[in-house]
Amino acid sequence: MDFQSYLQRRISDGSYNRAAFGGLTDNAVADRLKNLSLFSSVSAEDLQKIDFEKLFAGEVNENASSEEMLAADVVSSLFEMEEVQAAADLDGDGEISQYEAQSFLASIMGTDGEAMDLSLEDIEAAIEKMNIDLEKVAEDAINEVLEAAKEEEAQKAEEAAQQAQQAQQAQQAQQAASAGGGAPAAGAAQTPASNKPTGSQTPATATKPETPEEIKALITEKEGDIEKINSDAEDAIQEQEQAKTDAVKSKGITEAQQKEYQEKEDALNEKIENAEKDVQDKEKNISDWKSSISSNESYISNLESQIAANNSRLNSISDDDENASTKRSEIQAKTKNLEDEKKRVEDENKDLQKKVDDEEKSLNELRNTTIPGYEQDKADLLKTMMQNSPIAHGGEAAINSAVNDLQKYDTKIAEIKQKRDTDIQAIRAEIQDLQVQLKTAEAKDDRNNLIRENSAEAPLFDPNLEISTQYITDGNMPYMLIGPKDADPNEELPVLVYLHGMGEVGKGEQGLYSAHGPGGIVPDWDLQNFNGYIICPQLASGSWENSTAEANLRALMDDFNATHNTGKSVIMGASLGGSGAIYMAGQMGSEYFDEAVALSGYRGGVANIDIPITGYVGNADDSKSINIMRGQFGDDLKVLNATHGTLPKTLFTMDEDGDGCSDFLQQLYARKY
Repeated sequence: MDFQSYLQRRISDGSYNRAAFGGLTDNAVADRLKNLSLFSSVSAEDLQKIDFEKLFAGEVNENASSEEMLAADVVSSLFEMEEVQAAADLDGDGEISQYEAQSFLASIMGTDGEAMDLSLEDIEAAIEKMNIDLEKVAEDAINEVLEAAKEEEAQKAEEAAQQAQQAQQAQQAQQAASAGGGAPAAGAAQTPASNKPTGSQTPATATKPETPEEIKALITEKEGDIEKINSDAEDAIQEQEQAKTDAVKSKGITEAQQKEYQEKEDALNEKIENAEKDVQDKEKNISDWKSSISSNESYISNLESQIAANNSRLNSISDDDENASTKRSEIQAKTKNLEDEKKRVEDENKDLQKKVDDEEKSLNELRNTTIPGYEQDKADLLKTMMQNSPIAHGGEAAINSAVNDLQKYDTKIAEIKQKRDTDIQAIRAEIQDLQVQLKTAEAKDDRNNLIRENSAEAPLFDPNLEISTQYITDGNMPYMLIGPKDADPNEELPVLVYLHGMGEVGKGEQGLYSAHGPGGIVPDWDLQNFNGYIICPQLASGSWENSTAEANLRALMDDFNATHNTGKSVIMGASLGGSGAIYMAGQMGSEYFDEAVALSGYRGGVANIDIPITGYVGNADDSKSINIMRGQFGDDLKVLNATHGTLPKTLFTMDEDGDGCSDFLQQLYARKY
């Protein structure tokens, strides 16, 4: 929906923070909108002047003033809303005629007491009567603008990086050509100009490796690619060195002179090879240490999240609780364990970072001083030999010409090495990413267990039922999974898909474990005797109500259902996730879900959903939200004694029959709706 014109008006009167709107904050437009007569006094006679049929067809009146054109834009934006179209379409033919548009606008005049004036208050009152969540519409529009801006910035950054890389490669090629004085002599072996890695490298695998064994196998494969690149480069270098030897003979150098030169050059080449091997070793060390640092940083972030959750639980303990002192002591002890572990890992990262810094300093010394020094010694050695050869009779010009001819081979060797190093660095970067995954995978259980054991949250499961939590990053929509480790393959288990709210958008794993994320809420749910799966997807940005989020959720559910024996499936969400649950129920419906639940979330189109849907709201939510949900859900709305933030916890801890299991879960999976 294009709601830009309306939003611009709201920006101009200060209703929204301009900085949040990105491209919508054009000052010239906003200044004109401040005085737009549509929002002060447009009479019924003024409406007669608008050709609505042309307006809806996208035709512009070029003779209209800028204010009239903006007024037409706002009216057009209003009629783009499905609910407005339905209200204005008197004959039900699916099209808004001139008469119908004028009649609708005239009908909403007078809300503010002026019978023949159409004001901003009139429009907003009409929108509210139609149960349109204007704040939600504005929020979605903002998210769309910001998401588009992020994508544009990312694309610009990618293009800039590509241009910088191309410029660097062109500069390197120019420097090499300048140093070599032209193309290689006839007979010199040619190497491909392409910067693509050579050897037996394989494209990225379609299935992302997950287990330590799979990751190790891929690392071994890529290390084999590096060996192949080194081997191919060495063969090409030897060809150039042999061609250079033959060229030296053609310059009239005596056998004794050539032997002496070759011995000294071989000694320098050996020093260069050893230095280059040191470079590769140091690059590998730096890659390994950086991968350990990255893995540790993720672990530290999880520790910090749990420490914050513990402190939050600590502060929530009431002094009226007779066990308050014991509970506080237990939480403080667990928090200290987490803080000690955090300090240990932070100290480990400091040591690793020092190793990286020292190794990078040594690496720079090799690249910028040691190896160039040996290369200069080779150049000096070659010139000295020419000065003692018959060519010297031709003077300095003849010597320099001969040296330039022979240095072409050294230049070609340098190009081969440069390409080899570039290809290897690209694979090293892939290996570093894999090593991060490997270290995380290998340490995952121990680290997760330590965090779980020192969590102040209520137990997640019945002692006789093993339930694990994990953050799965495969695919475009990562998720946290709660479910039995060893499920009976012959038993269909229910699935609950839980969509988080606005506060957890874009915060990754840390967001899922925050106070209002599933990692902070689900532990409070009474999951005694619950044998099923809870899937908690994670949004990187935006909202749940768009085609990208829907496509990602479909892919997630397809993969999950293909690998698990699933039974009844329910989608549920809170706040932004509540609106998302309604949206997904309408878009994905019975193909994926049996029921839907909206917790303090609302949007239009509930009547189009082909599965049962229930709304829950806390009595401490604002009255507007409660009234809108009551209008949407009617008898299927349950009002709980809870605030917006604690609604999911309250819902899942209801246990009126005292059987140790949430009544909500029992009803949900016993189809008691």
